[in-house]
Amino acid sequence: MKPLTERWITVLAVLCFTGAGIRHLGDVLRGGWLPYDFAPLPINAFWASLTVLDFVAVTLLWRWPRLGLPFGFLLMLVDVGVKGMYAARTGLNSALAVWTLIAQTAFIGLLAGLFASGRNIC
Repeated sequence: MKPLTERWITVLAVLCFTGAGIRHLGDVLRGGWLPYDFAPLPINAFWASLTVLDFVAVTLLWRWPRLGLPFGFLLMLVDVGVKGMYAARTGLNSALAVWTLIAQTAFIGLLAGLFASGRNIC
């Protein structure tokens, strides 16, 4: 049996990706397949694809954590990179955007630490 801390970290990561996937799904349901029309097409398409990719991360973390952890880490690395690049070009126009980027950066730090430790978190 895995230590309790590792199980809680797994649950936290699954909840984060689930919440993000639900958020993107809601955006797609309200705004169509490319709901982020304020962003350039490649960024809009990437953010819309997170509707599926976040749930892929959830499935991998839960069922195959040795695949899920690197997948989730890389997914967050790309997401934060894209969002950071977009923010640098356009500015962060709300407190929510700032806090979202900070929270995602903290989450990527958690995943990076787990990934670097080489531990199987599930």
